[in-house]
Amino acid sequence: MSPTCFAPRRWLKALAVVGASMPAVAQGQAPDVTFDVTTYAVGSNPQGMAAADFDGDGLVDLAVAERFSSSVSVLPGLGDGDFGAAVSHPVGSQPLALAAGDLDGDGDVDLASVDIGSGSLSILAGDGAGGFAPAVPMPVGFQPQAIVAADLDGDGLLDLAVGLDSLAAPLKVLWNSPSGFGAPVDLGQGFCAAALRAGDLDGDGLDDLVVADCAQSMVRPYLSGAGRVFSAVGMFPVSFDPRGLALLDADGDGDLDVAAACLSSSMLSVLPGLGDGSFDERVDFASGSMPVSIDAGDFDADGYDDLVMTNFGTGDVALMLNDQHGGFDAPASLAAGFFPMAISAGDLSGDGVDDFVASNAFSDDLSVFITLPPPWSDLGGGIAGKAGEVVLQAEGLPRAGESVWLYVGTKRKSPPALMVVGFSEGSSPFKGGILVPQPDDWFKVRTNRAIEFVWPDDAPVGASLYFQAWLRPNAKEGVASGSNALRGITQP
Repeated sequence: MSPTCFAPRRWLKALAVVGASMPAVAQGQAPDVTFDVTTYAVGSNPQGMAAADFDGDGLVDLAVAERFSSSVSVLPGLGDGDFGAAVSHPVGSQPLALAAGDLDGDGDVDLASVDIGSGSLSILAGDGAGGFAPAVPMPVGFQPQAIVAADLDGDGLLDLAVGLDSLAAPLKVLWNSPSGFGAPVDLGQGFCAAALRAGDLDGDGLDDLVVADCAQSMVRPYLSGAGRVFSAVGMFPVSFDPRGLALLDADGDGDLDVAAACLSSSMLSVLPGLGDGSFDERVDFASGSMPVSIDAGDFDADGYDDLVMTNFGTGDVALMLNDQHGGFDAPASLAAGFFPMAISAGDLSGDGVDDFVASNAFSDDLSVFITLPPPWSDLGGGIAGKAGEVVLQAEGLPRAGESVWLYVGTKRKSPPALMVVGFSEGSSPFKGGILVPQPDDWFKVRTNRAIEFVWPDDAPVGASLYFQAWLRPNAKEGVASGSNALRGITQP
């Protein structure tokens, strides 16, 4: 049987298929997480990144270490996840990783890079307006490859910890003071510090260090204590060859857990934190081919930390959503540039939802992934009038020129309903509902049937449409029944 068109407007083609049914879904929800991806050119062989407000305008900026350019570039944030052209700043030879923060106590955000070619770190003092003083080099030792900035002694100043590819001196701390950084102090030997993270592992209010030991396939926590003394609380096995670390609360218990991206085994190892600086036995997940970098963020806005990592073997980005039980879904592959190397997550667009950026080592650019709002949102606003409760559901991704499916459910035997469509959500109630008193369009539909709606073919990404169904009572029943309202957001 051929479908019937109810909508008079060019952009609105609502089709009711008689007898069709839609699979049960949560009201207004879709399982997909979608991103708006933009590429930005940077210098040669981009590596580690840092995100911060370097120019004091309230927007997040990006900084990236450019290994073969021996420079650090800063991309100013323009708002909504967009960035301006990269501005380059020379540093030492072959920078690999960055840390951002107020390193000199003047209130402006500075940068520090570890430069593997010159065995040094470079400090770029920010001026608060997006500019930086010439880099000041500090020798740290053989092949530095990781860096974090954190207040490790609780004095209110950011210290620096550096990880090196050196069994003799793999981990060093540079203590900060009002007069500047002191000489590097060695912490341990006999391992390789491929990655570093800082966070409060034991709940004492001080940042601790976590090291990825790629030589022995271990995670090594170092707990900060009084008098600038660290306690090494043991070694915790992970899968083979950990190269990246992320700190997160994977199981929602309030304690920091560790996720390790293990290159040679192509596995993700998660160590559940016990709240005292130690960890429970690891849980392994398939992560994609040869993961090298990892970070955590809540990308689907469900309140649980998810993971994103770069896979050197397949040249893609893998997104692993939290299953809300301490585990993670199978990795979803996302295309980036040519061989993404490093990954950094955070709210880059200022909408309260985490995004991420990947540095593409062989295409000399960054791929910025801005998380789009859920394709469908349930706004509530339903009214159970005399005609009974009406429930509106949706399925499918709202993309320009493509179909989505709406379903108007009622306990009655398929009475007709009025589907109201609006371009905006108004504050004035429409008979107690969610839409404005003068909706942009409406059409009649049958209830308890699937309705095919072709999304406007000229709708830009991010544009919204609002839907609400109304069921007229008979002459004796009085008040009409309104469904919950749904918002659909145009996807890329």
